[in-house]
Amino acid sequence: MTSLFSPPADHWVRLSGKYAIVRIVGAVIINLIFWVPVAIAGYLLIPQVLPTPWQWLPTVAGIAWFVWRVIRAGRYARSWAYAERGEDLCITRGLWYKNLTVVPYGRLQIAKVDAGPLDRILGLATVTLVTASAHSNASIPGLPAAEAERLRDRLIEVGDAVGSGL
Repeated sequence: MTSLFSPPADHWVRLSGKYAIVRIVGAVIINLIFWVPVAIAGYLLIPQVLPTPWQWLPTVAGIAWFVWRVIRAGRYARSWAYAERGEDLCITRGLWYKNLTVVPYGRLQIAKVDAGPLDRILGLATVTLVTASAHSNASIPGLPAAEAERLRDRLIEVGDAVGSGL
């Protein structure tokens, strides 16, 4: 089953290890926004309905979920890889739900490079590939800025050589 999500390629390129930091910071922010109010509400409201020890249930659930998200962030970042082949670009990702996207160079219309504030601080960028199909748009997050620039330039070069798309 593994070969289904990794076609033959000369070289698979993994994302920067710093991408896990971006995912962890995102998990921290989301968890603070959601679980802190839930824990406070649970602490204040649950004792009115259930015995006292149950008031800590939302806090324990929030902490467990936070730890799970932090552990998963690193594994999720390591699950991403891409490979440049002769006629296409392959992108694979996913822990539970595996995904393989193969984008033919001749179908590319736009190659975008984006970087949010945390990405810029860590020297990372996201390369997004846009095609005519709404379902085939693909992105590669967590690339070092120099690699994102190289990939963008390579995609433009290949698109010009093919004569369609870019």
